[in-house]
Amino acid sequence: MIEAYPAGNGESTVKFVKNLQRRYQHKKIVLIWDGASYHRFGEFREYLAQVNQDKLPDDLEVTCILFAPNAPQQNPVEDIWLQGKNFLRKHWYWEHPTFYSIETDKPFVLVR
Repeated sequence: MIEAYPAGNGESTVKFVKNLQRRYQHKKIVLIWDGASYHRFGEFREYLAQVNQDKLPDDLEVTCILFAPNAPQQNPVEDIWLQGKNFLRKHWYWEHPTFYSIETDKPFVLVR
């Protein structure tokens, strides 16, 4: 199911899951996804607690299974992110030293 949301955040995640619940009423929902902070904390976590309140693990309305962090063998999009980061490091970072040293608060330039 593909839905457009204004941002990847807790509010949009809750709206997405509510939409799933409306669409699949009286069904258990299992979500398998990455470890984005809005999948694990804040508004979405509070919503899960409310929906699954006082239920045993086998009776949960919404179950979340998280991929291991940085595990492209589980989550292929991780490999895409890695390729993108490597591209930026190779083609952009070296020509645009806009990163600052935390200790000196001065531009930080790497020498090849």
